[in-house]
Amino acid sequence: MFGIKHNECVGFESRWKVKKVTTDTATQTTEFSQAEKGTNSTAVGNIEIQTDSSEAPVLSEDTDMQKLATWLRNIYPRVKKEIDDANNSNAFRGYRLQRDTSEVECKLLQKINIAHNAGGDNTISKKVSSMTWNQSGKSLAFSCNFEHQSWCHHSGSVFIYSRSSNGVLSEQPNKILKTESCVVCLKFHPTQPSILAGSTFSGSVIIWNIQNEEGDEIMTTKNAHGEIVTQLSWTNDIKQDKGLLLVTTSTDGLLKVWKYNATECDLKLYTRYKVKPPLLNSSQRINESPNIINKSSSSIICFDFSKHVPDMFVVGLEGGHIVQCSLLGATELKGNTPEDPLKDPSFKYYEPHEGEVVSVSFSPNRKEMFMSYGTDSEIRIYLIGQEDPAQMIFLKSTLLDLSFVPYQDKLIVGCGLNGFMEIFHLRKAQRIQDVTKEHFKNKITSTCLAINYNKNNLVALGTANGELQLWNVPWDYLENK
Repeated sequence: MFGIKHNECVGFESRWKVKKVTTDTATQTTEFSQAEKGTNSTAVGNIEIQTDSSEAPVLSEDTDMQKLATWLRNIYPRVKKEIDDANNSNAFRGYRLQRDTSEVECKLLQKINIAHNAGGDNTISKKVSSMTWNQSGKSLAFSCNFEHQSWCHHSGSVFIYSRSSNGVLSEQPNKILKTESCVVCLKFHPTQPSILAGSTFSGSVIIWNIQNEEGDEIMTTKNAHGEIVTQLSWTNDIKQDKGLLLVTTSTDGLLKVWKYNATECDLKLYTRYKVKPPLLNSSQRINESPNIINKSSSSIICFDFSKHVPDMFVVGLEGGHIVQCSLLGATELKGNTPEDPLKDPSFKYYEPHEGEVVSVSFSPNRKEMFMSYGTDSEIRIYLIGQEDPAQMIFLKSTLLDLSFVPYQDKLIVGCGLNGFMEIFHLRKAQRIQDVTKEHFKNKITSTCLAINYNKNNLVALGTANGELQLWNVPWDYLENK
């Protein structure tokens, strides 16, 4: 017999049990006997090994194909649900065997010089401004733009790279998409890997199909706002189980919700929202946002929708204000008409930052938690029902991008002026010192990052000098370090 040590199955509550099975049929047992005289040898009887036949099953002529088709249609939804649940399960994300000898250190997998791949085109900016992985984790899109002191007079560029069979990105971009002005934000469709949405400095929203082989990837362009589109994101339609909406915000103070029609390749305005700041402005701004200029008094700088409550979202307003909003129960504002709806979704106000809000984001793991970061160099962790932050992390330098780490309750990651990726432990309220600076240090500002949600140990990092880096980060090891 054999045994299995329990410590070789770390992380599992159940134990393996070895069960002895006895059968009576001659073809399933082996009889051992010893001769009574002569040499003491073992006689072994030959048996047939029971295996599945290699021949494919053949349907009988009497099979009722109509009944078979009806049966398959009936069971398909349940089978699909079980497969989807298994594919989307987080139960074993980050699981690591005790004897696993894989890498436990941050590792640089690849560097790509964007300016070199652009063929030395001086009209293309070097600064990486936005990054996004598609739903399958096979393609990475990122944009480059220039610094602006007033209106944008440049053309924009979006680079599409694909992951090769060895796990790294292709050395050359699969596509370079051109826009009429610099691209501010990019976001892949959450279920269709080839659909990419982007916003521009001139106020336009563009939808591309990156798999279009005919050379014209643009599916639709919409003049969505009169000013710079600060952010866009896909979210679920609360009125349709499988519907998706595209949400955009701008320095014009409006949050717009669009219906995307894939068949007609069109965006149609669903409704408009204007988030009002609190009556008493208690914030004392100490500096301006590093990304937004010429803002109106009610500019929406950033927003994020809850992953658990589809109608709930938080916004960051000019002046450091953080507002919880809801698509349900929004109040109608003056000037509202059925043809051009305008509503106020404000529900609850939180303690504002002393500087401008740079980013807000809901936790992908805990429905009651969201995070904000401001130019006052404070990372704040809020709970939905609590106006004051539940946790704060004070920084010595400015971050330009910040994100929760998928499937890790205790980690957040950011990058900025220090030039390296900074990983923070939420419960300890401090940076993990021994893995960030030594392994991620650059000589120039890191502008943005993107975590591959399908293979979350892969992190893409963009810099101000046009360098794209691909890193392997062992999150599960770092969380317990």
